[in-house]
Amino acid sequence: HSTSRRQRQMCIRDSGNSFQKYIGENYNDQYEVHKVSLRGEAWKEDDWSGYDSILNVTGKAHADIGILTEEQKQEYYAVNCDLACEAAQKAVKDGVGQYIYLSSVIVYGDSSNGGGAIHITKDTKPAPSNFYGDSKWQAEQKLQVLFEELKEDDGKNNTALAIVRPPMIYGKNSKGNFKMLVKLADKVPVFPNVKNERSMIYVENLCLLYTSPSPRDKRQS
Repeated sequence: HSTSRRQRQMCIRDSGNSFQKYIGENYNDQYEVHKVSLRGEAWKEDDWSGYDSILNVTGKAHADIGILTEEQKQEYYAVNCDLACEAAQKAVKDGVGQYIYLSSVIVYGDSSNGGGAIHITKDTKPAPSNFYGDSKWQAEQKLQVLFEELKEDDGKNNTALAIVRPPMIYGKNSKGNFKMLVKLADKVPVFPNVKNERSMIYVENLCLLYTSPSPRDKRQS
């Protein structure tokens, strides 16, 4: 006797992110994927109650953080921290199965500025070395406090929180230096012997993590 399972619904917040484009293009057989931006105020009127997961990949990054003004730095906290918490509150209110926040390995510090390699284990404590990493770390802390408080509120919260700290993500539409290094390796017969260490993850492997069954799916199976 076999039964058909309903297609899970995932809402990805930030319609311009290359990572969410990959999920939308490659996982339509498993998910009904909706891609919506958190820019502006319109998202606050959306109904999220039908979603199994809200994947929040909205974030401010990819800038030369050494030349930004204090006002520009505050935009990182507004987007990476405050907006993430506001979206989480709505996810809980609307009864979403799981709220997934895309943080970053940068919460452990930035070794690219001569600080030496950081070897991360399960016991490594976050120690952000710039405001970008700090904005992500503050978001993580506020989200955990928010969900703990809701858990204690007579068990009214049925939304699970997941925080993921990926390193550099590489793939077909990668941003940053990785794409340039691949082109260089393809065209140049020799490659400089540079002593450098950098953690990275292939976009498909990261997608496999995100597309694991949500808590709601597990309860229904």
